Amino acid sequence: MLHYPSMRTRQIIALLYSMGVTGLCLILFPNFFQPFSNGLLLKTALLIHTLSACVALMGVMVWIPSLKKPLQWYVRGPFMGFSLMLTFYVFIEDELTLMTQSSEWASTIDTAWILIVGAGMGLAVDLFATFYGGEGPQTLFSDHNE
Repeated sequence: MLHYPSMRTRQIIALLYSMGVTGLCLILFPNFFQPFSNGLLLKTALLIHTLSACVALMGVMVWIPSLKKPLQWYVRGPFMGFSLMLTFYVFIEDELTLMTQSSEWASTIDTAWILIVGAGMGLAVDLFATFYGGEGPQTLFSDHNE
């Protein structure tokens, strides 16, 4: 952690990460989403922003009361990313299958890999948000001005 813990810093890092990932996907794969103008790209962008915000908010929870164990960032982030991506995958599985079949390079990839990508995104967001913004309940009650 670089400085005082702050929920605002966690949220800013998560927002910057999600905007960067969305922009990078649009730059690297412009033709991949183009034939599907039914809102899949918008749904994906909203999911990435929601995933980042949820992972940043979950940084307050550092204790599991039922297990009486600490919740580390490298468990919390991938779990949140995987669970949100699983929810997304259930709703868009048919669209995702059609989209991957219409692409030359993506037709060899199983659509369930999106779950591992979600876990990786959650890990990356929680890594940077914890490093720059801290974790735990003290992020909610920081008294300093940034």
